[in-house]
Amino acid sequence: MGRGRRLLRFRDMPAHLRFNPHIRAGYRPLQGVRGCLASLFYLHNETINILTHGAPILYIIVSWPDLIPWNEVDSYFLSWCHLLGAGCPWIGSFIYHLFMNLEHGEKIYYRLLQLDMLGIWISQSIGALPAISASTYCLPRLCRYVIVCFYCVLSIWGLYKVTPDAKFYREA
Repeated sequence: MGRGRRLLRFRDMPAHLRFNPHIRAGYRPLQGVRGCLASLFYLHNETINILTHGAPILYIIVSWPDLIPWNEVDSYFLSWCHLLGAGCPWIGSFIYHLFMNLEHGEKIYYRLLQLDMLGIWISQSIGALPAISASTYCLPRLCRYVIVCFYCVLSIWGLYKVTPDAKFYREA
C-alpha cells in the first residue's frame, strides 16, 4: 500500500482529521509540505481525491486556448469568468486534499477547507456570470445590468454568510 510509507489507522489521526469512520486505514501521518507533495507518488486514503481533482486542472491548462473561440469573443471578461469558474473548484479541492494532513494543526486544516469552499464559490458566482449574461442578453441594457448587479450582490452576501467567524480560527 505505501511501499515503506507508514500509513495510519483512523484512531491514530488527530480529531480534526477523523471525519469519516468508514475509512479505517491508509491515512497519511501529519507531515510537512515536502511529505504532502511526496504523497502524490504512493497510495493512501486521499489518492483518488487528489488524482481526480488534479486531472481536470491538467486538462484545463493544456486545452484552455482551445476551450473558447478567442478570436470570436465579444467579452474577454466573461471568457475569463468562465475559465475561473471551470478551474477554481478543482484547484481549491486539489490543494485541500493534498495538504490536509499538514503538521501545522487544525487551524491550517480549516484554512485549506475554506480554500476548497472558495473554489466552489468562485465556480458558482463568477463562473455563472457568462450564463447570466447570455440569458439576459435580449433584455434592455438597464435591466441586464440590474440583474447582473443584483446577482453579484447576492453572491457576495452568500460568501459573507458562509464565511466562518474569525474568532474560531484564533481559538483553534
